[in-house]
Amino acid sequence: MRLRKIAAFLMAVLMALSLLACGSENETNPATSNETFIPEEIVENTSAGESEHEDKENVDRSDSAAGAPTSAPASEPQQETKVIETSKPQSKPMPKDTSAKRSDGLTENQYSKITDYLDSFYSSIGDFSVSVKPDLFASDSIEKLETTIWNSMIAVRERSLIDLHINYYNFSLRIADIRTLSPSKVEIEVWESCDQQYAGLSVLSREFDIEHHFTLELGDDSIWRISNHKSECNPFYVFKYDASSNSDVKIGTVLSNIGMRNAQYGGEIKEEPACDHPYNRATAVEYARQWVNARNPNYKAYDALGGNCMNFASQVLHAGGIRQTDGWFFESPKRFYRSWINVDGFTAYATSASPDKLLCDVNANYYSGQPGDLILMGIDSPTNHATIICDVVKDGDGRTVDYLLCSNTSNLENFPASAYYYTNQRLVQIFGWNDVPAEKLP
Repeated sequence: MRLRKIAAFLMAVLMALSLLACGSENETNPATSNETFIPEEIVENTSAGESEHEDKENVDRSDSAAGAPTSAPASEPQQETKVIETSKPQSKPMPKDTSAKRSDGLTENQYSKITDYLDSFYSSIGDFSVSVKPDLFASDSIEKLETTIWNSMIAVRERSLIDLHINYYNFSLRIADIRTLSPSKVEIEVWESCDQQYAGLSVLSREFDIEHHFTLELGDDSIWRISNHKSECNPFYVFKYDASSNSDVKIGTVLSNIGMRNAQYGGEIKEEPACDHPYNRATAVEYARQWVNARNPNYKAYDALGGNCMNFASQVLHAGGIRQTDGWFFESPKRFYRSWINVDGFTAYATSASPDKLLCDVNANYYSGQPGDLILMGIDSPTNHATIICDVVKDGDGRTVDYLLCSNTSNLENFPASAYYYTNQRLVQIFGWNDVPAEKLP
């Protein structure tokens, strides 16, 4: 009897030890264990292991409940785990321009984006209706700015006394500089020349070497778009934009100027006064056409110093026989008078000059000009730009309705005066100069 009690006691001890061994093997706390904790989302229990483990527990419990002989239970099967290799989040592929490289350094896609811009621009201002090619601009803000400028140009041209729809245009480009800022951003300096046929004119209007600066950005869809654009074409460099209202700040003044100018149509034309040394208009216009897209090496060029327009106009006047004086001259780049190269300075000189220096009229009816005369222009005042009348446009009744202008900076030939965004325009009639009266001689 004592032996049976001792055997039963030993059996109970063995069962307890077996249960402790199972618990220490399978109940590791991942929060305190020194072992590496595998996150739940990358651990997969095999379905076979789970079902075998559950079935075994059920069988053991039923045997014990029936009072069957017991022995030390075998340890539960080790739970099998698999570490699933999860793929790292893939980064978006870098956008890439796979188009061919051109001899000028641009890719075909970059070049096409610039031509798409110019096609959209000329089609819009030529049809008097804005139309933008798809995927042209990188943001709504740049598109709104550009199309506001185009709409202002259309508003100006709609008010002309001649038809300024463009029936034909043809441009050519010269790539002057390319700056790669990143694999997906590039700055391009482009010089554009363009012939345009306006519906109301019988001759081509020509622009030479108009400077543009484009910034192109490559999108995630590998399409280049324009994120910035600057141009020396009027009105881009003087435009005042209100982004909050998406409007041209100056448009009211610009259009009001046209109204006041057109009100002079059909007005009184004064007879040209006689003078001792008349202005040779034909020679002046010939000189203007010769140097409209070049620079006379006998004079300093001021294109990079505010513009060469008044310097060009002064050269034209001098070529037509207007003599240099102590208030208007150019001897060398280091010796010249401000009135020779500055529009405001020339206006002051022409207004106050005595007839023995310059015989002219700065207050003539706008529509009384002749070839060789000057059209000075701006927005708030006509002191920003100087041009030369190279031809006069008349209506069926013989009355002047517009002028064809030549200018430097920008270099334009046969460009209609009424197409300019500079709508505050002053005619300066040039007649010549007189000899000094005998009583004024020293």
